[in-house]
Amino acid sequence: MLHSTPAYEVRSLENFAHRHNQAQALAHFGNWELNFATGLAHWSDETCRIYGLNIEDDQHTFEFWKSFIHPDDLDCVLEEVAAANATMADADFRHRVLRKDGTIRHVHCLTNFEFDSTGKPVGVYGVVHDITDSVKSLDRLEKSRKQYQDMFDFSPIPMWVSELDSLRMVDVNQAALDTYGYSREEFLALTARDIRRPEELSVLENAIAKMKALGDVPLDGIYRHTRKDGTIMVVEARARQIVFNKEPCALIAATDITERTKYIDTVERQNQALRDITWMQSHVVRAPLARMMTLVELIGAEYPTQYPDMVYMQELTASGIELDAVIRTIVERTNEITDGHKNCVDKSLG
Repeated sequence: MLHSTPAYEVRSLENFAHRHNQAQALAHFGNWELNFATGLAHWSDETCRIYGLNIEDDQHTFEFWKSFIHPDDLDCVLEEVAAANATMADADFRHRVLRKDGTIRHVHCLTNFEFDSTGKPVGVYGVVHDITDSVKSLDRLEKSRKQYQDMFDFSPIPMWVSELDSLRMVDVNQAALDTYGYSREEFLALTARDIRRPEELSVLENAIAKMKALGDVPLDGIYRHTRKDGTIMVVEARARQIVFNKEPCALIAATDITERTKYIDTVERQNQALRDITWMQSHVVRAPLARMMTLVELIGAEYPTQYPDMVYMQELTASGIELDAVIRTIVERTNEITDGHKNCVDKSLG
């Protein structure tokens, strides 16, 4: 006597199959099973989609499946299959799928053998996961990482990375090696303290503490660093907190401004000398001139009737006025020069 399956159970099974297919499509997971007796494998809808086939075309042989493996991956995949067949062990491998339209997909495959009650293998089943999007994302990340690494390595600005806690150097570019005079191995054996002047170590500790507190906020400053040969240079440094090899670190870019600093010091000394000259001209030289002009005025007041006839006194007055004008011109010109030097210094510092 035949027993029919109740309609509600049929609907439930159909609904489950539909949801199962939807879940596979969302996750880009397909499954398949190969019957050794018939040599045919049944592919799920999502497996067919992964390989670029119509979902109605779901019965395939092992040889047909092999035709989708990218030629550059075929030998490795067949080695994995042969090893699994020899030991009846599970297999786990990845390869590229070359669809009939020429597009390439990346897949991750897992397989298990199925045995009968006597322990004889009767088939193999597995899942295939389309990981193309993940592979492309990793490729983009790797290209981005390589791009930033190249920007770091080939930057003309000395740069290095040091751990925030230990201050140990963990990476350095060639510009920094050239500037500080170390080999790469020597530099990476240092800490950030080793290139700082002893009197500035407290400044370094304060900067590290501030960086930890502020997080991703760059810090700027002008410091004195020591090269391998012991010479001191003035650097303009910018530090930013980053994560390097899963550790909190500081990325440092340091520009040698020693020559610029010397230039600024020279200009400031020249400005001071000019200011001293200006003061002498406006005070030391002008003081006796002012006294002389006062005496001339007193003589004129003392002898008002004779003064107009005193030609030498009139010449003396005119000469005094002329000399005073010359001193004023020298002072004004000196101020213009010092102001110009100050602007040059400001631009250099900017």
